[in-house]
Amino acid sequence: MPVRFWWTGILLALAGSIWSALGQASCDACKDAASLIGGHGLGWAGVAYYGALIAWGYFRQPMERVGIWATFAAAGAHIILVTLLFKAKLLCLPCATAATGALLAASACVFRREFRGAPEAWPLPVLALVVLSLVLSMQAARSREYARIGNRLLTAVLAEHQPQAPGRVRLVLYERAGCRHCADFERTCLPRLKAAFGGTLLVEKRAAPDGIPTPTAIVLGGHPAFVVGLQPCRILRRLLGRAVGSLRGEARR
Repeated sequence: MPVRFWWTGILLALAGSIWSALGQASCDACKDAASLIGGHGLGWAGVAYYGALIAWGYFRQPMERVGIWATFAAAGAHIILVTLLFKAKLLCLPCATAATGALLAASACVFRREFRGAPEAWPLPVLALVVLSLVLSMQAARSREYARIGNRLLTAVLAEHQPQAPGRVRLVLYERAGCRHCADFERTCLPRLKAAFGGTLLVEKRAAPDGIPTPTAIVLGGHPAFVVGLQPCRILRRLLGRAVGSLRGEARR
């Protein structure tokens, strides 16, 4: 029975990976999820990984030590990704499908009679917790650093005292030539923002100073705000929507 659940989980994880790889171009949630890991989707990596696991399980015993460790490594990676998605309030159905499959396969390994009490079983949950704690602490430190950078840039832009066009929201983009993340932003996020806000949105592009993660966006008009580094597009869209709503509220008064 555990072997059957293992196969079900791995095939489900493969299906989720294929869904993510093929659907990212048309799936906004997949694009936002990809931005959490630097703009690179893990869909094709998942297809290759789970394809290799399926080959291993077909030609060897799927629940030998190597297969078990590979399964738990996949489950740990999905736990980290799902945690990041939850913190960013993102719902990515392909990611959730692949994670469900990986966790089902890992659960099948845990409940296999030969695995319970085996020495190689004990480091797995400890290692997963350690890695997750490290990822979350690194993300928290990066968030604090990005907040300092964003506040500094926002203060500098506001100090320029440039006139603001009535009823318009100004988006100041700091980008860098040859920046892969900037190219991802230009290709996936900026068209969505222009389509959503139309003529209300004025885009101004600037060369990023040294030490500034790119792309970085400053929102001016209504509620000034910032987004440092490549982040899920919905965050910037929400900030722009709040700024537009504030301007419209002021116009009615």
